[in-house]
Amino acid sequence: MASPVAVEKLLERVEALLDVGDTGAVVDILRRLHPADSSEILYRIPAEAQNLVMQELPWEEVADVLEELDEEEMVEVVSGLTVSELADVLDEIEPDMAADLIGELDERTTEEILTEMEAAAGVAPLLAYSEDSAGGIMNSPRHMLQRHVEQYRIEAARAVGWNEKASPVWLRCHVQDRSGSQPGGRKTLSRLKPPVPTSQGTNV
Repeated sequence: MASPVAVEKLLERVEALLDVGDTGAVVDILRRLHPADSSEILYRIPAEAQNLVMQELPWEEVADVLEELDEEEMVEVVSGLTVSELADVLDEIEPDMAADLIGELDERTTEEILTEMEAAAGVAPLLAYSEDSAGGIMNSPRHMLQRHVEQYRIEAARAVGWNEKASPVWLRCHVQDRSGSQPGGRKTLSRLKPPVPTSQGTNV
C-alpha cells in the first residue's frame, strides 16, 4: 500500500489526466495500485469519472476495489452504474457484502438486480432478514441452537411414551453453532432431560 503522501500525489496525477479526458491512463494507474489505494482514489474523483473508470476495468477488479470501501461509500460509488453493470460487479463480490449493498437499494431495484445476477441464488437468502429484525433475531445462532435442543427433548420424551416412571433419557447431541464462540465453531450439549409429563400424559 502507498503512503498517504503518495496517494495524494497519485490523486493529483489522476485528476490532471481526467481533465484532459485520458481515462485509459487513469485505469492503468489504478490497476498497478493495491485495491485499498485504488478505492480511495476512485472514491475521491467525480462521480462521472468514477463511472467511466469502472466501465473500463474488468468487473472482478472493480469488485476488488469496492470491497475496500465501507457500505455507504460503496453505495455512493456504484450509484451511477446501470442495473446490468451493477449486477456484473455484484457477481464478483463476496455474497455477504453484495447482500449488504443490495439491502441499501429500493425494492424495485433489488428485484431487477437479482434477476440480472448470475450469483443471485447465493445472495438472495442473505436478504431475507436484517440482523436486528424479528426474523433476523429468531434465526440467529443462539435461537437456532435453542430450537434444535428443544426438538431433541421433545423427540426423547416421545421415545419413552411420555411415561413419568420411565428411566430418564439423557441425550448427547452436537449442534452446529456459527457464532464461533467455541473452538472449531461447534458446541456440545449433553445430559438434556426430556420434558416431564403429568399423570394425564401432557407436558408441565
